[in-house]
Amino acid sequence: MNEEWFGICAKGQTDQRGHYTLFPRAAYYTLKNLLTLDPYSKRTSLKTIHQHFDNN
Repeated sequence: MNEEWFGICAKGQTDQRGHYTLFPRAAYYTLKNLLTLDPYSKRTSLKTIHQHFDNN
């Protein structure tokens, strides 16, 4: 995936196998918060959507 290109994670140093260590950026936490809301839940309304994003 292109997490670094999208700005979701930053690449650190590589390990012995050539894999990068990834560090979450602010975009990661924003997406994490965004995806906690279930838009298809019967309890979700425009009001709950506004409350979800106003509180975070």
